[in-house]
Amino acid sequence: MPTRINLIKLSLATVLLSGCESMDFFSGGSDTEQLKNEVEELYKGVDELENGIVQLRGRYARLKVERDDLANRLSKYETVEIQVKDEPEAPAMNNDMADDSGTADSNNTAVTSSANTTTNSTSRPVARDISGTLSYMMGGRFGVHIASYKTPQSASSGWADLKAKHPNAFRGAQARLAMLNLPNLGGTYYRLKVGPFENGNTAKDACTQLEGIGLYCKVTPFDGDRIE
Repeated sequence: MPTRINLIKLSLATVLLSGCESMDFFSGGSDTEQLKNEVEELYKGVDELENGIVQLRGRYARLKVERDDLANRLSKYETVEIQVKDEPEAPAMNNDMADDSGTADSNNTAVTSSANTTTNSTSRPVARDISGTLSYMMGGRFGVHIASYKTPQSASSGWADLKAKHPNAFRGAQARLAMLNLPNLGGTYYRLKVGPFENGNTAKDACTQLEGIGLYCKVTPFDGDRIE
């Protein structure tokens, strides 16, 4: 069965040859020679078009694979985001912080006078800082939500306090602030997120260590406005 390109070639030849009836096409005259050259050029153009179509089909196939890969990655990202949306806000650590019950709380975590320990809401002594450092990776898509604040100013101050109290845990980390509006739970909150981490498992491991020193921690997409 003839291809579409071959049909185009046949149509071009038919049109051009139909114009030769008034010429002596087979006499070898100059007009005939010129027409032959034009036909050859047209055939060449059609061949180039056919090659271009083949290349476009290859590119389309590659783009389709990339699209499917991106869709798969987006699906995983959305799964994490959905899980995070169902989590409550971080417990309060001072009067500027609040949980999603809409009430401020100054007693959930209190720093004791000891240089090496803190006391959480159950009065259980925990280590003040992790022994090593966390595996932050620039360009990663995952972070951990460690606190929520009522204002960006208190979030910035809180981040500075956290870095001072837990230098090992947050060495090399970036912080981002994501606004969340909960009308039925106290209004607007600002989630403090720390990262980035290469993947969800690395972020989950970081949470295990941060929870071990008495901090709230949930895996989250690393989005929001960067703060220093």
